[in-house]
Amino acid sequence: VGRNLKSVYLTKPCVKKKLILVIIAIKLTLVAYAQPALKIMGGINLNRLANKYSALHPDFRQFAYNSQGENNIGYHVGVALNLKINANFSFQPELVIFQRGARLSNHRFDINYIDLPLLIEYTPAKKLGLQAGPVFSYLLWAKWFSSLQQKRVNYSDAVEPFTMGATARLTYRVQEK
Repeated sequence: VGRNLKSVYLTKPCVKKKLILVIIAIKLTLVAYAQPALKIMGGINLNRLANKYSALHPDFRQFAYNSQGENNIGYHVGVALNLKINANFSFQPELVIFQRGARLSNHRFDINYIDLPLLIEYTPAKKLGLQAGPVFSYLLWAKWFSSLQQKRVNYSDAVEPFTMGATARLTYRVQEK
């Protein structure tokens, strides 16, 4: 009478076999949908430094507080692997080298990270997709360039080596699969 209902139910050989068959069926369904698609990506991006970097160098304060500061033109290049979960959902890990930074007249500050976004994609229509997920970033290098002083300074030790964030994207496929 004091026995746990779960232990009584799972001790029957018939129930264990059915449970194993259900687990195998689920795994086979996922494997059938998981046809990986390798993607190569690249592009340019515009960005500015946040106020947290203004203490690194006196000129950085101008980047953070001067309205005449210009967007830094950076780049990103990487690969992604899209794994279908079902007809509408997929998992897409990426590995991307991403340049962030800022510019102001003759000064430029570049921060290069390697990013690892782990995205879930929802595809409500054939060509339209919504992606979201966490992004883990590791610092490759941080450098300050001054064309006036003909000087380059490495600031990698002053910048956080590991950051974490989130991303959301709207995607549109030009070609059908």
